[in-house]
Amino acid sequence: MYHLSKLVVSIISLALLLYSCTSTNATYSERNPQNDNEGSKNNIVEYKDPKFTTSKNAMFLGTVLIGGGAGAIAGYLNPIEKTIGRGKYKDAYGVWHDDGTEKDFSTTTLIGAGAGLLITYLVANMLSPNSGAYEINSKQEQKWLKDINDKILMNSSIVNKFKNESDTISNIFLIPKSSENNFIIDNLDDAFLFSSAFPNSEFSGKLLSKSFSNFKRNELPKLIDYFKKDQTIETVKIHYLNTGSGFSDYINAFRKYPSLKDKAEIKTASSAGSISEYKAYLASFPDGTSAPVIKQKLNIAKEKYKEELRIASEKAEIEARVEKEKKEKAKIEWEKEKERLYNSYSPAERDKLALEISSLKNKQELINSQRDNLIEEKEELDRRAFKALSYNRKLYDELKRQSSKKSDKAVEKRKEYWQLKSKLIELYEKAPWLY
Repeated sequence: MYHLSKLVVSIISLALLLYSCTSTNATYSERNPQNDNEGSKNNIVEYKDPKFTTSKNAMFLGTVLIGGGAGAIAGYLNPIEKTIGRGKYKDAYGVWHDDGTEKDFSTTTLIGAGAGLLITYLVANMLSPNSGAYEINSKQEQKWLKDINDKILMNSSIVNKFKNESDTISNIFLIPKSSENNFIIDNLDDAFLFSSAFPNSEFSGKLLSKSFSNFKRNELPKLIDYFKKDQTIETVKIHYLNTGSGFSDYINAFRKYPSLKDKAEIKTASSAGSISEYKAYLASFPDGTSAPVIKQKLNIAKEKYKEELRIASEKAEIEARVEKEKKEKAKIEWEKEKERLYNSYSPAERDKLALEISSLKNKQELINSQRDNLIEEKEELDRRAFKALSYNRKLYDELKRQSSKKSDKAVEKRKEYWQLKSKLIELYEKAPWLY
């Protein structure tokens, strides 16, 4: 037990060195541009999908082998004793001895080497970081950049993009400070990168004035948000208001940017044309210069609406009365037609028609009942077939064949039913008083 303890302590002490047996490197899926000679818009360098990749290095294998060697040495230094001889025996020098023991070095050396390899490997894997690629967050960004050691890093601003509003970085941009005064802003990505890299830039107003008119209207709120601290942004807000296409756009622009109140009030007043729009104007600009006019328009619109409702109501009443009269007239005419048809037959003919109709209705009921029975029988055969499927394929096929026959018969019964229905309709046309 003493020797085993010494062996384990020796090997574990060696395995504690394993933190130096793995290598962690900064990696990425793509660099744009791939090299500095290619050039890029605004001279920006982009790293996509930055990660730390950890892997076992050559020292890991060396340490495991050293652990095996250390185990072998520990085993050699702690041999086991085994009994030798039976009765008296003569040693190599011709000296006689009683029963005795001798040290076995080879067995403990092999055991020690095996134990050393195994224990070192297991402890190494347990103590050393796992191999693999790991996404980075904002706290790890500086270490990652230091490991990448890009030569433009020294004179650049760093901007990150994150995944799904998390702290995991998806892209890292290195933006040279020399690009600040002539930065090209063609889209929202450019605007984001510039505003993030140079949040207090003295050139933002100049660059914004040159570019904002090229943006689509639905992109302007994002652009305004990126440059909300800049004085020039008020011009962009006015552009957002002016590019609206009607009352809804104008009132929403004011609600989004209250500083547009005066200009938005004029546009909403001139474009309002319905009761709901008049009300929305007055709710947003109760003391607006056009408020009295809008109130007057609202009152006129309400009165007009009431009058339209009254006219529509009267019209609906007239149409309903006319429709009712039409139905009543048609009903009277139909009763007359039935009476005419009734009188056109003799009593014997009327009785014959009544008998035919009664007979057809009875046949219909019988066919319906037969069809329902066939469907029930088919469903029962299907249930039995499903159970037979797991143990008797032959029985399953026979039951499905019978089920198919039942289904075909049910279809035929359905056809018979509709043929009778067609005959009934013809008879009812001849004798509508029996319907």
